[in-house]
Amino acid sequence: MHTKVLVLPSPYLIAPAPFYLDSRVILCSVLDEVTSAGQNSDLIQTVTDQILIEYCNLVVGEFYRQVIDSRFPSWKLHEELEPLILPEVSLWKSVFRMLENLSKHLLLTTYPALLLRELIKERELMVFIVTQSSETRRMKNYLALRQHQNRELQGCENPFDKEKSPNTWKIMDLAIKLANRDDDFRKKFYMPVVTARQKITAFMKKDKSRFIINGNMQRQGRKKEPIASKA
Repeated sequence: MHTKVLVLPSPYLIAPAPFYLDSRVILCSVLDEVTSAGQNSDLIQTVTDQILIEYCNLVVGEFYRQVIDSRFPSWKLHEELEPLILPEVSLWKSVFRMLENLSKHLLLTTYPALLLRELIKERELMVFIVTQSSETRRMKNYLALRQHQNRELQGCENPFDKEKSPNTWKIMDLAIKLANRDDDFRKKFYMPVVTARQKITAFMKKDKSRFIINGNMQRQGRKKEPIASKA
């Protein structure tokens, strides 16, 4: 019996050698895509957009070390960045565990890693300590929205917009339906996602975190304060 082997070209060396074609290689491919300069070419026009990419890379690097290979050498965290990065990594891990279990329960035809990719791309459930938004919204309003979403998630309600974030809405709709009928899934897999997201929101509020609108960094409770202009 022959097993298919896939060689992934990777400029970041996430998957530098042949892997057996299984769930791990698909996850590696997704992480390569998330950190690819080509995939993020629209985000490298300003200094703040480059910060967004670097932030995502640090999250991916630590997620890779904790989930796939502890010896992964790239994007290592400085201890000063751990309070910023580790809560997001915890959310990624909780989400991925939930997706894996959701796939087993519902026999989904889509790999959990590909579902993770859709959630990352839509930037609703995940990646929002440092985030990008095209909307004119102050940090105070942004945090209020996240807190409202967290309360709805805790009550097993879907707070996401079906039109704006169809994949996030669909995935969470499946997760919530399963959580409502399977107490074990709700306690072990669904609620850890909610808790991790709540911790990030609490950290953002306490730390007066910033986020990006139209390439400009925003401060909590203040009007727009651009620190970089379009090139």
